[in-house]
Amino acid sequence: MAEGIVTDLMKQLVSIAAREAEQEIRLVVGVDKEIEKLKDNLQTLEAVLNDAEKRQVTDKAVKLWLKKLEGVSYEMDDVLDEWNTAMIKSEIQKEDENAENDLVVKKKGSEEERSPYVISLVGMGGIGKIVLAQLAYNDHEVKTHFEKRVWVCVSEPFDQPRVSKAIIKAFGGGDSNSIELQVLLEKICELIEGKKFFLVLDDVWIEDSTLWEPFKLALKYGAQGCRILVTTRKSRFAKIMGSTSACVINLEVLSDEDCWLMFSNIAFFDKDPEQCRQLEVLGRQIAMKCKGLPLAAKTLRSLMRFMRSKEQWKNVLDSNLWELGDVEKVVEKDLFAPLLLSYNDLPSN
Repeated sequence: MAEGIVTDLMKQLVSIAAREAEQEIRLVVGVDKEIEKLKDNLQTLEAVLNDAEKRQVTDKAVKLWLKKLEGVSYEMDDVLDEWNTAMIKSEIQKEDENAENDLVVKKKGSEEERSPYVISLVGMGGIGKIVLAQLAYNDHEVKTHFEKRVWVCVSEPFDQPRVSKAIIKAFGGGDSNSIELQVLLEKICELIEGKKFFLVLDDVWIEDSTLWEPFKLALKYGAQGCRILVTTRKSRFAKIMGSTSACVINLEVLSDEDCWLMFSNIAFFDKDPEQCRQLEVLGRQIAMKCKGLPLAAKTLRSLMRFMRSKEQWKNVLDSNLWELGDVEKVVEKDLFAPLLLSYNDLPSN
C-alpha cells in the first residue's frame, strides 16, 4: 500500500515538473531543484518498501515507521495537489489573457480586414484558369454582391504604369496620359474609394513583391469586403500577391476519362456509329496526348471533328509535332503540339 502511495506522489511530481517546463514559469524560486530532490528521495524510499512491508508483520518498529510514512505521504499528496491546482489556474489565466490579446489584435486589425482579400487560381497554361475565373466573374450572385466588377489582363512583364492605366480604364477613369506611377495610383484610390469591387487580375507574372506593394496599399481604399481574384501559373506569384495557402486554389489536370469525354463529344459529332467505332481507339490515344489539359482537348476535338478517315486521324496521332522540345518559353510544352496542329490545318489566308 505504501509503495502505491509513493508511486502516486511520483506521478504528481512528474506532472508538476512537466507543467513548469511547458509554461516556463517558477511558482517558487528554486522549486525545480526541490522537485528533483523529492523525486530522488522518493525513489530511494520506494526501493526499500517491499522489504519493509514484509518485515512489518514481525517488526513493530518497521510497522510504526510505515504508519508514519503513510500519514506524511497523505500530507505530501495534499500539498502537491494544491500545487498542481495552482499551476492549472495559472494555465487557465494565461489562456484567458491570450484570448483577450487575440481579441484586441483582431479589433486593431479591422483596417487589414478592409483590404481586399486575394484569392489565386494557380495552374499551368491551358488548364482552365480563365474559364473558371469567368464563371465567377459572370455569376449572378457576384454581379449583385459587388458594386463594381473589373477584369484586367496583366501578363508578362509586370509593368506598373501599364497595369495602373489598365485598372484606371477598367474602373471608368478613361485613358490616362500620365506616366508617373504615384499620379496613377492616386487616381486608382480616387476611383475605388468606398466602392465594393471584384477585381480579376488575369495572367499574373510577378517575381518582385515590391512591384505589387504600391497596388496593395492603393486598393485598400475600397470598401470592406472587396475581393481580388488572381490567375497565375506559379504558386510563388500567388504568395507575392498576398494569397495565403488557404486562399490558393491549385487546378489539377483532367483525368484520362474526363479528358476523353471532353474530346469525344465534339470530335465524334455528326459522325455515324460505324465511323465512331472505327475511330475510337485512335481517338482515345489522341486524347491521351492532351495530358489532361482542357485547352488541348478543346483545340484537338475541333480539329478532329472535320476529319473523317482513319488515315487522317492516324496522321495526327503519329505527327512529329508531339515530340517537339524546348518550347516552354513560347507556351506550355504539352499544349504546343495541339495548338500547332490546329494552326497548320487553317486555310492559308
